[in-house]
Amino acid sequence: MPGVGQVAHPVAIASQIIEKSEGCFLWASLICSELRQVTSEREIDMVIPRLLRPLETEGRTLIRTLVHGDLWDGNASVDVSTGRPLIFDPTPLYAHNEYGMGPWWAPRHKMTSAYIAAYTEHYQKSEPVADFEDCGAPYGLRVDLHASSLYPGSLRHRNLVMDTMRALLKKYPLGYTGYLVEKNSAAAASNQAVTASWREPTTA
Repeated sequence: MPGVGQVAHPVAIASQIIEKSEGCFLWASLICSELRQVTSEREIDMVIPRLLRPLETEGRTLIRTLVHGDLWDGNASVDVSTGRPLIFDPTPLYAHNEYGMGPWWAPRHKMTSAYIAAYTEHYQKSEPVADFEDCGAPYGLRVDLHASSLYPGSLRHRNLVMDTMRALLKKYPLGYTGYLVEKNSAAAASNQAVTASWREPTTA
């Protein structure tokens, strides 16, 4: 098991996933390293920290959870004799628990939004909650990268990664810096409102 503040991460070699425990003190930096093989530094450095760094700042801490690692409809079934669910073919790792939903963000799979909704009925969304859906995008990108490595002759999954990254970059052009600016501006506006309320004269 990784040390305190560290996570284990999978390394793709040929068509296999090999678990390798290495230190990575920011979850965002781990996901960045996984994506650098197919997209530009600018896209990575803008988008991924913007979405994932807030998970580990402002007093927030990620609790490492053992996740399946590849939980999609091809790796899940139902026991016909008991009616109970079965899952198999894992690539387990300690990670942000929402990383386990990575395949569910891909619309091509059968386990999609309904499963995400059911999951969040039992597990609270990570703060900041407003970023929940977009935070799922980097995890879905990781799934598409894995699929791309399995089919090197096809550009389909790699193009999906590029399209998603471009959409996120358009939405978050200022990256994590933009997040801090928005947060500080909101805090300043709140402080001004409080100060103004103190100065309002009372009426008899």
